[in-house]
Amino acid sequence: MECLKFCGTSIILISLLFSEISMAITGSVILSNNRDAIDGKKDVWVYLLIQTILKYLVSLGFGNDRNNDKNSNTTNIIGYANTGIAIWGIVIYFNINNNIKNDYIVNYPSLWTFIEILAIYHIVLFCLTGFIIIMVILIKCFSKEKIDISNV
Repeated sequence: MECLKFCGTSIILISLLFSEISMAITGSVILSNNRDAIDGKKDVWVYLLIQTILKYLVSLGFGNDRNNDKNSNTTNIIGYANTGIAIWGIVIYFNINNNIKNDYIVNYPSLWTFIEILAIYHIVLFCLTGFIIIMVILIKCFSKEKIDISNV
């Protein structure tokens, strides 16, 4: 059972790492191919630039606390920044003007597709995180045994 828990956790973490790396590399390529998009509505291009930088930081391990130091501020800052930028991207995606959206679709289709992919990716991650939190709370509340989740 312990091996299954370790293997499952390892597979999930490795897949998240590869998704972060692939998003960072894809973002770099798309941004370099669409440099002239910064002359228009800057929110989208700047959001993608910041999100790509954060993806590189997370994939390089700057968002992880390797020393298990509970007082480490680097992990918290990058985690909060990544969450805030992801929410900003979702807000941009759902609140963009139709004329500007059509301009991106016509002139910068790869840039707009990447925005859509990131928005869906972050919505799915937020939903999965919420589902896991709800499940842990339900298990903890309705379990007859005391469950220690501090080392999970």
